[in-house]
Formats: sequence, structure tokens, C-alpha cells
Amino acid sequence: METMEIIGLIISSSLASAIITTILGGIISGWLKRIDYTDEYYKQILKRRIEVYELLEAEIGVLKQSCLADDGKAYHLVFAYGKNSFYDLQKGLMVVMAKSLWLSDDLQDIVVSINREFLDASFTAQDDEELINVGKDKYQTIANLRHQLEQKFSHDISTLHQIKPFLKKKSKSKSEFSLFKINSGVSPN
Repeated sequence: METMEIIGLIISSSLASAIITTILGGIISGWLKRIDYTDEYYKQILKRRIEVYELLEAEIGVLKQSCLADDGKAYHLVFAYGKNSFYDLQKGLMVVMAKSLWLSDDLQDIVVSINREFLDASFTAQDDEELINVGKDKYQTIANLRHQLEQKFSHDISTLHQIKPFLKKKSKSKSEFSLFKINSGVSPN
């Protein structure tokens, strides 16, 4: 080979190498950007989920407090603080329900069930004393729901970071609006 041919071969192989390196670098860079975007997206979803689970955790804490009345019947303490405090708990549950997109479907169903019990109590009780009586009647139902809520909450916390399966399940969920029948016809203040 002559010198010119060797120089031509070196230049063409260098040029081919530079082109291949540029193309591969662009592909890898794009791939890494997509991974970063997906990671950031999942971080935002996880952040929203954690916020709602923290709100729900506070509501669970309130639901754990109960006492015995003089007649020996148990009721949750939130029924003893009067209708205004009771409505505050309901407002907290409504906030959780408003953000229930970030909860698992099972957990969302339990929150809806608890909220129905509280809505029924708020429409049934006319005054603070009657609210306690309604609380006594609903004690076991609410206690069972709270227990289910705690169990599902604990399970969900252990899988909260698994965003892909959560999104896949959410996209297939059949959230339906169901009517709530108000028994007494009296609305809360």
C-alpha cells in the first residue's frame, strides 16, 4: 500500500468511527433522558400517594380512640366531641376521598364505606347526645371497617413504591358512582 492509500484508510476509518460514536451517543443520551423523565414522573406519583396516605393515617388515628359509656356500650370518641368536631372528621375523610385516585382501589372502597357510616350518622343525629347514641349503634361496624382500613393501609405502604403495577391496576379499575340514601331527611348544620 502506498502512503496515500494508508492515509485515506486512516481518515475514512476515523470518520466512520466518529459518525458511529455520534449516532450511538445520541441514542444513548435519548435513552437516558427517557429514563430520567420516567423516574421523575414516578417520583411525582409516589409523592402524591404519600401525601394522601399521610392524610389517611391521621384519620385512622382519630378512629382508633374509643370509650365506654355509663351503660357499658362502646363508641368512638369522635362521637363524644359534638357535631362540629364530628364534621371535622368527615371533612378529613372527604379530603382523602377527593384525592382517592392515589389510593389503591381496595383502600378507596373502605374509605368510602367509613364515610357512608359517618354521613349516615350526621344525618341521623339531631344533637350531640343523639350523636353519641348513633356512635354506639355504629361502633362495631366502624371498628370492623377501621380494622380493615388499617390492614389494607399497612399492606399498601409496603408496596407504595411499586408505581407501574399501581398505574396498571388503576387503569383497569371500575370506579363507579353509587348513590347514598339519606335515611332521616335531616341535613347536617
